[in-house]
Amino acid sequence: MIVLLMVLTALLTVVFFVVLLRFLAAIAARLHSIGGSLGQINVEVAGVQGHTSFITPELTKLNNGLGSANAGLAAVDGGLVALAEAAVAQRGYR
Repeated sequence: MIVLLMVLTALLTVVFFVVLLRFLAAIAARLHSIGGSLGQINVEVAGVQGHTSFITPELTKLNNGLGSANAGLAAVDGGLVALAEAAVAQRGYR
């Protein structure tokens, strides 16, 4: 009886390790396919970075120009407000 239990234990241990190895092989295969996908994504991101690298200096120039336009429009706004206030303050306005 003891020999039978020892043989069954050894057999179940072998079955356990075979199943464990199959699952580990399946996990490794899945990780390998994920690694390939990540490699492709990395190549594509590098390509996008190469195609968009010129944008930063141009955006800086654009931002500076828009800042100047903002300052000019603020001055125009101040002038228009002063003009409207002066028009309202005239005697014959009402």
